[in-house]
Amino acid sequence: MDGTLQVQKTLGMATPIQFPQSLFDTEGCVLVPLPFFLNKNLRIMIDKAATLLTIKSNPLPGKTKGISIFDIGKLTDHFGKELLLTCSQWTKAAENMFTFQGQHDKAGNKGQHAQWYESHLNFFHNPRKRDRLYNAWKSVELELRQEHQS
Repeated sequence: MDGTLQVQKTLGMATPIQFPQSLFDTEGCVLVPLPFFLNKNLRIMIDKAATLLTIKSNPLPGKTKGISIFDIGKLTDHFGKELLLTCSQWTKAAENMFTFQGQHDKAGNKGQHAQWYESHLNFFHNPRKRDRLYNAWKSVELELRQEHQS
């Protein structure tokens, strides 16, 4: 075995998340729900992207054909619904969503698109009584995120 081809890993450090192209394609057409950004669901999307349910999107501006995107409605049944996350699940998914949005922004994490997500998610992440009040604010957070997307 040639050990020079192995990737160096640091014990205790998580492997950086990679997002499948199909997730970027889907986000360009519809809002991807937060549960899709849980590590376990990202792993499924990466490992099984070719076999997950897809639909054809409407053509994007300037294009004549639609593209295949994840069937959010059907995959939500498998990945989980937006308002059913626990506070700790929301926190992890929000971190991954921000990383994704930074990669989705042409200017990276400092771009206007990514900065909106950073401000939005940090607003809900920082309050002292965040965990205790989670059930009171989670629907407001979703509504604001949906308004931003539309």
